[in-house]
This record gives sequence, structure tokens and C-alpha cells, in this order.
Amino acid sequence: MDRAHLPIYRSSVLKTLPMVALLIAGEQVFLGLISTTGSTEALSTFTALSRFGVVFLVLNSLVSDVAAPIVAHASSNVRAIMVRITATTGGYAALSLVLIGLVWLFSDPILGLLGARFRGLNVELTLVAAGYATYNLGYCLNFLSQARGWLSGSWFYAPLILVWALSTAYAFDLRDSRQVAVAFILQGLVFVITQIVRIYIGIRSIGRA
Repeated sequence: MDRAHLPIYRSSVLKTLPMVALLIAGEQVFLGLISTTGSTEALSTFTALSRFGVVFLVLNSLVSDVAAPIVAHASSNVRAIMVRITATTGGYAALSLVLIGLVWLFSDPILGLLGARFRGLNVELTLVAAGYATYNLGYCLNFLSQARGWLSGSWFYAPLILVWALSTAYAFDLRDSRQVAVAFILQGLVFVITQIVRIYIGIRSIGRA
């Protein structure tokens, strides 16, 4: 690595380290909360219903490989950048809603694939799908903000996820699979809010330039 780039690299790492570290640990933290304050049945149910979240990897690859470069090469015009970000985010959200609708519509055969003990968990399955949609909407915004080099604001994730963890531990009955799914949606919402803050700070930095 060129030593002249070390300060930039160090600054980038420091700006994103808490968010990246907590994202890596986030799923384990949630599973830990369920296992310690919830029940093994709720944990196994959530784990099983989470298997279908991999479908969002396809949408994420489209954003990172197609949409993010478009945003990266946009001019430094706030309106032009926001049009691209809004279009990408709106499209991602619309496709996510379609996927959630399909999960709800075909929840019976999907649950049938998991086994007889999961029958009747149609609402829980749909809520878990909504949680993955929310989380991955955050990843969509993350790809776009990284494409512009907007890293400031990543530290905002740390206090928000702490508030979420404490609220989840004390306000939710994690023995109930439906409440576990709602808590998962809120965890994704924390990630989305963090990315919105990053984009807001990034947009303001263009306005000051």
C-alpha cells in the first residue's frame, strides 16, 4: 500500500469500525438474547424461518454491481445524486414488498417444506421476511453511501443498537416467536436509520463544498 494513502485508509477504518464490528456480531447478539431471555423453541423457530432470507442476496448483488457504480459516477450535483439514490432505494423497497407478499401468499407450502411443527406460523414467517427486507434495505443504502465515499455517521449505529438490545431484552417476550420476529424488524430498522444518517451527512458535505 502506498504510504501516502495510509491516513485515508486509517480514517475510513475508524469511521466504520463500530458499525462493521457490531453488524458482524449483531446476529449472534440477537440469538444470544433469545437463548438467554427467551426459549430454545423460539430460537429454533426463528432460525428455521430465517432460511429463506438468502433470496435478498440476489437483490443486494444487483445494487452493489449495477446501482452503486451509477451513484458513484454521478456528478457532484445533489439533485442528480438524490434522484439515483431515491430511485434505487424505492425500487429495492418495491421488490422487497413483492417478496414479502409472495411469502405471505405461499406461506403454507413454504412452511410445509420446514416440517409439520411449523404449520400455522404464517404470520411469523411473513414478519421474519419483513425483518430481512428491512435489514437488507439498510445494506442497499450502505452500498450507495459507500459508493460516494460517505463514511461519517457510521458510529451512530453503536448507541442505537445498544438501545435496541436493552429494549428487546426488557420490552419483548422472546419466548414468543411473533415478538422475536418484531424485534428482528426493529434491529433492521436501526441499520436503516444509521444509513439514512450517513447519506444525510454526505449530502450536507456536498452542500458545504
